[in-house]
Amino acid sequence: MMKKRTTILGGALLVAAAAMMILARCGGNPNDTLLDPSGGGALAEGIITGTLDWGMGPPYPLTVVYAIPGYNPACTGGPTSVHVTGENVAWDTGIWESTPGMNELFPCLWIGEEPLAADDQFEWKFVTNGSWDGSYAMGGSGVDEAARRGTTVNTNGDNLRVSIPSAGAYQFLLNASTDPGYFWVLAKDEALWDTTGVDSTRFTIENLARGNYTIILSVPGDPETFPVRYIRNVRVAGDAGVDLGAVSVLLTGALQGRVAFSDGPVETPEVRIIVSVHATGAAVDTTMIPAGTTVFSIAGLNEDAYDLRFHAAGYVDTILFSIEFLADEEIDLGTITLARGGAVSGAIAFEDDPSVLPVATIFYTDPSSLVRLAETTSSAVDGGFVLDGVPAGSVEIGIRARRYVDTTLANVSVAAAETTEVGTIAMRPGCVSVASTIHMLGEFNAWDERLFTSDPGMQKIGSCLWIDTIDVFPASISLPGIVQFKFVTDRAYDNPPDYVRCDTLITEDLVTYRPICLLASGQNLLFAVPNAGRFQVTLDEDSLQYRVLSIEEFGARIVGSVAFDTGRQPPFPVIDVRVTRSAGGFLAATARVDVDLGTFTADDLDGGVYDVAFTGASFRDTTIAGVSVADGATANLGTVTLTEVTCQSEFTIIRAVGDFNGWNTSIPSMTQIQPCLWVDTIVVAARPPDNCHFMKFRTGNDWGANDYGNCGPEDNTCSTPLAGSICQGSGGEPAALGKIKLEPGTYEFRLDEATRTYTITLLP
Repeated sequence: MMKKRTTILGGALLVAAAAMMILARCGGNPNDTLLDPSGGGALAEGIITGTLDWGMGPPYPLTVVYAIPGYNPACTGGPTSVHVTGENVAWDTGIWESTPGMNELFPCLWIGEEPLAADDQFEWKFVTNGSWDGSYAMGGSGVDEAARRGTTVNTNGDNLRVSIPSAGAYQFLLNASTDPGYFWVLAKDEALWDTTGVDSTRFTIENLARGNYTIILSVPGDPETFPVRYIRNVRVAGDAGVDLGAVSVLLTGALQGRVAFSDGPVETPEVRIIVSVHATGAAVDTTMIPAGTTVFSIAGLNEDAYDLRFHAAGYVDTILFSIEFLADEEIDLGTITLARGGAVSGAIAFEDDPSVLPVATIFYTDPSSLVRLAETTSSAVDGGFVLDGVPAGSVEIGIRARRYVDTTLANVSVAAAETTEVGTIAMRPGCVSVASTIHMLGEFNAWDERLFTSDPGMQKIGSCLWIDTIDVFPASISLPGIVQFKFVTDRAYDNPPDYVRCDTLITEDLVTYRPICLLASGQNLLFAVPNAGRFQVTLDEDSLQYRVLSIEEFGARIVGSVAFDTGRQPPFPVIDVRVTRSAGGFLAATARVDVDLGTFTADDLDGGVYDVAFTGASFRDTTIAGVSVADGATANLGTVTLTEVTCQSEFTIIRAVGDFNGWNTSIPSMTQIQPCLWVDTIVVAARPPDNCHFMKFRTGNDWGANDYGNCGPEDNTCSTPLAGSICQGSGGEPAALGKIKLEPGTYEFRLDEATRTYTITLLP
């Protein structure tokens, strides 16, 4: 299909007291779905908005959409109870037994209401599991007492404190899914959520701080039909809010198939299927195939590419990579055969005979896919271990323990359904770095290998600890809110091996410590970026972990406007703005000139000197060099005049196709009446229920990136104007124009390649 719809799903919390009474806890819902949104729009700062698409008419059930900064729905193992205990109850611990405390609406996400008296300062702790031990108290990067929000850690430290401007009921919200956690104390007129229902489908969440949000959508009255859904890493920053467009409440379709076993057991074992987003590795679903059955069906997924991991006791894990799922389609994966594996047993000893026995990790990594297929840990009592699910043959087993040198067992002979005993393996204390230099290369420095010689790399502290500081600009972030990189050893990619992701199924929070592997090749590491800024990165080769901490948020900007030597008037052609560091040339920010106002803004810059380049079809590239901007300040370039150049189309055929002509790719081409100016007359019939249409200008004889379509995400609100800007795809096919409201009649469609604009005019 030439026009691909991007569907975004989410889920929500009820926050009003009455609504909370009917909201059942939805933690662990097998149909929970996570994905990265592609929607965007020009809105006021601090707004997330969208329209729920039910695929049917009203009345609609009560639905709540909630925006939680940094929430991780994959959280497990959180507290079983949380009480707000402080000056509100005179520090009375009796409430731990007499009241249920806060309500856990979703895994590790708690909400509760407390009446508070007006006071300059209110102090409390979030007490977990009916004990001061492990309570969430002061910690992390700090608390904004006036805004009544901040970070908190479960170490039972100093009291949390906020300012209470007036007496009344306040909502306490605790996000314990990250480390540190986050909290908010919200007054009656403040909300991080919006409700819809009956005949309303539009939601708007306002007054949001800059950062990354998880959108949760919940239909509390019918959670079985409409399971909870999440939208991850929705970023609010600068002058632009986020419009998610049409958010489908329910998708149909499934990934289905069956499993078989190489040894044909009398009764098939239970199989666990872990479904992860291929691009990020985020686990979004876990499906069980009960013992004695072999058929599976995984529903409720969003359009995306997924990795499926099949695990059964005694069998080698099987992974299907990058399975494309399309909405409304039943995709049969056929039969997946699991091979019978063997086991490796033994014990781990430590040469320095520590008083407390460390825990070692024992694992098998598939040499072809570099994915860890089997893993276990040694006993903290006697060091014993059994590693199950190892493929038959001669294999290599890896062993790691913190503060000990890695050990490898080569040529271990494994037979299916048998256990190979390897005896006691002694671990030698110490850590020896694998490299003399380590460089962080990634999207933030354009993977530039010149840094191997011009930059000394990370600073080495001790034998195995490395530290570095990096600058991350908006243009460095390819996936929403995520930066990709590698730790490159000894000034060369891959040889010797680099520190990369262990496999595609890592689900730890992207901000805090996470494991890495030393591999000859492998997938990029990731870390979450709540805002553009300066980050400190620590690499610990001993524990094979890294950590990224935000130390400075960038707040400078460059603004200005453009004019044209021909005196062109709105709507203006598409002009792209690229801001690069004058020293080093790394891309810092991108922007697009407003087609109506002619203005542009490049946000989230560090103080420094930049070159600002302007590019657009049929206009001479123009660069303003040496633009200086101070930290947190704004540099105004004033008006930049662009010179128009002669246009000559590279196409002999351009067709205006869309809903109005059935996307017919065999209709005659538009007529080129001047260089780069095309025109066609099309009769448009009625299109129930709203006469709204999608369309594109299809170039040549095939769909692709050279077609002219929407400059941003597809617009499903039927608000696309009859005149405006069009764009060609950047690395892929552009979105369709639309929806455009066209009442029945005869229209002239005009395309100007020189200015990248279109007009649609109703003829008399």
